[in-house]
Amino acid sequence: MKKASLPKGIRLSKGSYEARKTVNGVSICLHNKDLDKLIVQFNEAIEMAKNSVDYKVKNTTLNEWFEEWFDTTKRLTIKETSIAPMKRKYHRTFGFYLGERKVSTLMPVDIQKAINAMDADEVAVSTIMDAKGLLHQCLDAAVANRFLVANVCLFIHLCEG
Repeated sequence: MKKASLPKGIRLSKGSYEARKTVNGVSICLHNKDLDKLIVQFNEAIEMAKNSVDYKVKNTTLNEWFEEWFDTTKRLTIKETSIAPMKRKYHRTFGFYLGERKVSTLMPVDIQKAINAMDADEVAVSTIMDAKGLLHQCLDAAVANRFLVANVCLFIHLCEG
């Protein structure tokens, strides 16, 4: 096979095929004498790198993580009738103010600023407290899953009301 007709990232090297690519910071380097097998392995490795834990940790938004955590963990511990109100409370508070932020970039000051903004927007203190409790649980799970080193809900001051 001519070099020009090889797929991108694959080259012929010393009688064997070599595939190289970096995806989401993960280096892929594979060798195989069978080009068809190498292409299959290479495509599988690319998909794995795209879905790697490091990539997920760096790129998951707070809203995405909340939904994953809630649906896989929290949902199991509450009544069916509590699901919609809890999700609504989160999305109207922290989901609205911080939901598009990457979980891995959150800091305590971000949580405090969101609470201050909710207070300025006259969100009820009880709503903020309930939502903060839910967020705290969600971020405890984020710590356990290595999205964060520590829960950023600590050392947050709630408004007096």
